[in-house]
Amino acid sequence: MAFGELGAEALRSENVDRVVKGFALQEFVMKQVCTVQKTGAWKETYYTESRTELAADSKIARLAAFKVQSPLWQKNSAFLRKHGLESDISWEDVMTDDVPVLARTQLRIARSVVKSVDDLIYATLTAGAGNTVTAQDGFQWDSGTRSSRHPQDQIGEAIQTLSENNYKATHILLNPKDYNLLITNDDILDAFTPTSDAVIKNGKLGKIMGLNILVSNSVSADEALVLEGRVAATYREAEAMKTLVKKEEGIKYTLRAWEIGVPFVTDPSAIVKIDNTNE
Repeated sequence: MAFGELGAEALRSENVDRVVKGFALQEFVMKQVCTVQKTGAWKETYYTESRTELAADSKIARLAAFKVQSPLWQKNSAFLRKHGLESDISWEDVMTDDVPVLARTQLRIARSVVKSVDDLIYATLTAGAGNTVTAQDGFQWDSGTRSSRHPQDQIGEAIQTLSENNYKATHILLNPKDYNLLITNDDILDAFTPTSDAVIKNGKLGKIMGLNILVSNSVSADEALVLEGRVAATYREAEAMKTLVKKEEGIKYTLRAWEIGVPFVTDPSAIVKIDNTNE
């Protein structure tokens, strides 16, 4: 084909960008705070220890019997949950589409399954929280009066509560909004100069008051969790997340992803829920 001017052929060609854009995929974090154990059973039995501390006697007389106390455990059970999703892609789409539909669909399906797992773990953690700290009205993290925002007060109270129950606070779980409110809070920026420098430069706050910060869209609005990671909860896993591509020659590809497991809270006192963080 003849072109009227030099370079016109380049202007008439098509450059196809095969990298799909227009959406972002969530990162998944909830298993980090659980003790993950393999299982071959469908029904899991576990025990929750009583929150009542044993109290030794300091006034035992000579030859007198000792005071008797024993810890109590509550027996619980949970059945494994199967998370899964699949999608069919026509043979023609795979053969002719400019977008790498197999790879992208497989990624999206796998991510949806892991998100389902993350959502369940978080719901289990928050439902099993043994303690609650509430931000007072007018002093929420997004208060319209900026000088009334003091998220460190509730975080400190949560750490104190865990310590009083003989647990060590290691993690705080935040949704993206509350994380933003935390890293832009005037108290936080003013009080911790080295940290504030890092926040201003790169937008990252790795720890707050000794707690590892985990941010996830699985965390519900208007709340946060402070806990002792790998102590508060267990995730029993029968089958880790798997993906499958099944080819039906000339017809379609079937993409499938699944995971089988169940989370449960073993130490309710190792979890503190901070609620009313938003107005």
